[in-house]
Amino acid sequence: MKRQDAAHEVGARVREIRRATGISQMDLAELATMHFSNIGKIERGQANPSLSTLARIATALDTTVAELTSGVTAVHVPARDRQVTVRDLLRAREEQLARDAEPGDAEPTPAPTADAPPDPAPGDGDINADAEPPPADHAPASAPDPPQGHPPRASGAPVPPPEAEPR
Repeated sequence: MKRQDAAHEVGARVREIRRATGISQMDLAELATMHFSNIGKIERGQANPSLSTLARIATALDTTVAELTSGVTAVHVPARDRQVTVRDLLRAREEQLARDAEPGDAEPTPAPTADAPPDPAPGDGDINADAEPPPADHAPASAPDPPQGHPPRASGAPVPPPEAEPR
């Protein structure tokens, strides 16, 4: 199956709807505040209109952007080496979670290297190991307020406040 370009598909829909309304490309261009040559390029699939352009055309044709893009699917998108959809991504994640959950296949925790000492057990040398957590309504200490006034100049001298303009 030959891939169709999305711009050709949208252009064909614009032309179809425009002709059904009985207006010319010049009329549509005027209604959509566009140059008539751009309407022709869009209808021939030689231009890839932006979303705002499609909205102006749809409004002028008394339709919706959804109607202009109806039927545009992955078949209309240029081929890529690897095309992945959200369904493919979610399936791969589920398969990975299933593999990770299989018993006996867990990889052993790597042994500590000479560069990094082993993590201490809870309570080993941790002075706060037995301390109770602060109450939920206790807010942590906040950072001090930034200095007021204007930032210093590159020379270090503060920038004077601006003069008030007379009314």
